[in-house]
Amino acid sequence: MERDATYSLHDAKAERLPDLPRLLAARKVDLSGCAGLRELPAGLEVEALRLSGCTGLRELPAGLSVGWFLDLSGCTGLRELPAGLRNLPAGLDTTTLNLSGCTGLRELPAGLTATTLNLSGCTGLRELPAGLSAKWLYLRGCTGLRAIPGDLKVDTLDLDGCTGLRELPKDLEVYALDLSDCTGLRELPAGLSAKWLDLAGCTGLRELPAGLSAKWLYLRGCTGLRAIPRDLKVDTLDLDGCTGLRELPAGLAADYLDLQGCTGLRELPAGLTSELGADTLNLSGCIGLRELPEDLDVKILDLTGCTGLRELPAGLKIVQRLDLSGCKGLRELPEGLEVGELDLTGCTGLRELPAGLVVEILDLEGCTALRKLPADLVVDEIIGWHCDAKC
Repeated sequence: MERDATYSLHDAKAERLPDLPRLLAARKVDLSGCAGLRELPAGLEVEALRLSGCTGLRELPAGLSVGWFLDLSGCTGLRELPAGLRNLPAGLDTTTLNLSGCTGLRELPAGLTATTLNLSGCTGLRELPAGLSAKWLYLRGCTGLRAIPGDLKVDTLDLDGCTGLRELPKDLEVYALDLSDCTGLRELPAGLSAKWLDLAGCTGLRELPAGLSAKWLYLRGCTGLRAIPRDLKVDTLDLDGCTGLRELPAGLAADYLDLQGCTGLRELPAGLTSELGADTLNLSGCIGLRELPEDLDVKILDLTGCTGLRELPAGLKIVQRLDLSGCKGLRELPEGLEVGELDLTGCTGLRELPAGLVVEILDLEGCTALRKLPADLVVDEIIGWHCDAKC
């Protein structure tokens, strides 16, 4: 039989494999869903082997050879891999080993190598072997994992939901690192390097290491975070929901800054946006914010629901959109304000608009204390203003 044949069987009750000569001659074998299968024949050599959902499988035969693709996802009875299964030999551009959902797996062989290695949901896994190497390594939801080996070689490392993880090795260097919802993590190591770093939901994290540098840094929901290091270097910084944050360091540099829901934030450092060079500054829901710096200059400024804000600084420069909806404590706006779109929805404390206001779209819905508009107002469109009742 030619080696380009495919052997396929999807029988949940099958305990033995029929037509072994055809199986051993096949280049691709698909046995997914064969929950009753207990073992595989010795001497099996294939390019691709699918065994997903083979829950009765306890072990793999010694000498098993798989060229480029091995799917063992959901093989909950599997306890270990054979020592010889260290690398899939077809080359680093094509090899995939999928062990996701193998909840019974306790350990991996030393020196294991694959281009893509998926261990997501392997809750029984406590540690990773020395010499592990992968381009993409997925460990999402491995709640039993406590640490990462120092010699790990990987480009993308996904540790989302690894709640048992307590620490990372020093000088860990990856392109993308996902640590979201790693609630047991208290600190990050010195020398950590990642272009893309996601720490969203790491509620136990108290501080960031000095010298941290990333292109994208996501800290959404890190409620235990108290401060940001002065030398932090990022392009995108997401601090949404960091309720424990009290202040930002002077000289903070980023292209995009999201501070939405930072309820503990009282003020912003002077020169913030000149350092940022930001197009958008999101401060919505920052109810503790009392004032803004004099030199604030961005294209889009979102202050939705900043109920503690009483006034805006003179010299405020907003080119495209200024959203002040729900700022119930706001009493006045600076004179000479020019902006493309101004949303004042629900600003119940606002009694008048400033002289020299220039705006393209003005939303005054729910501004119940406002009685008249300034004579020199320049506006293209007004929403929520009924002249008959207030003029």
